[in-house]
Amino acid sequence: MNITIDARTYLAAHAPEPELWFKPDMPPRPTPPPHDPVGNDGQAATETEYLECLAWRRDPCFDLADTLPHFSRWERSVRDFWQADRAWLTAQQRATRLQWPWYWADRMLEAASKKLWCSKPVADDAMPDVAVSGRAPAP
Repeated sequence: MNITIDARTYLAAHAPEPELWFKPDMPPRPTPPPHDPVGNDGQAATETEYLECLAWRRDPCFDLADTLPHFSRWERSVRDFWQADRAWLTAQQRATRLQWPWYWADRMLEAASKKLWCSKPVADDAMPDVAVSGRAPAP
């Protein structure tokens, strides 16, 4: 059985691991809530409340609403942000894995069409045949 695929699909299937600089096309990352805690009434925190809120943010092992109930809205916004940010990071990893091979294949085909790998121009008929099936071309 002989299966024929186009060069772009072949290159995408053989793409290397994604580069760290590659950023997939996707919605922007969620914006974090205000760093400084704000009470439900819009008032800024006192120094003691501020330090307790920062301690909670560093280690959220307890419910802030239990100790400082008037900061429940701020706590909820921080927790919602963390959840949305984790979901966004997971989506970014998936998008990178899906988009990178096709991006890489397109760049390779672009380089091939411009013959960027050659130090001097080469005529089209002088280019060697490449077998997509993985077998060497017939002599």
